[in-house]
Amino acid sequence: MKWENGNALRLGNINSISNEEISFQFKVWKIQQLAWFGFLSLIVAALLGFFGGEYTIQKSVSKTEAGIEYPYLAQGLKPTQWTLRTQKANEVWISNKLAGAVKIDSIWPAPTTSATTGEKLVLHYDKAPGEIVFRVTPHARGFVEGKVGTEKEAFSVGFLSY
Repeated sequence: MKWENGNALRLGNINSISNEEISFQFKVWKIQQLAWFGFLSLIVAALLGFFGGEYTIQKSVSKTEAGIEYPYLAQGLKPTQWTLRTQKANEVWISNKLAGAVKIDSIWPAPTTSATTGEKLVLHYDKAPGEIVFRVTPHARGFVEGKVGTEKEAFSVGFLSY
């Protein structure tokens, strides 16, 4: 309807929409659906780190004397990095459950000594290193969890290797 001088003028029957108009509208809707799917795919790919960088979603947990930073998501079976910060601890440990689920590629700085005792892999340092960087690679895809800690603090670590 069109309004002219306050009066409604009927321009045609609304029910007389042609098949051409309907098919055109379906094409427009299909293009809109594809565009939304593409946009959503780009967002998911960016969150999973496919556009550069090793990972995009970090978890950082701090306690009184230590803190750890690690990714929620590990891309494929590629190496990922955990950073443990401690100013006072000369001993750092990783639970055997976590150490068995990942391959430890490197630890920097290197510990003075290391030993497996009971349920832990224990790393000893002559003096507190301040920051310890672990480069690890998951053995398999799936959820990896375990514990990392110092003499006084313990952290639960869990991430998804996709």
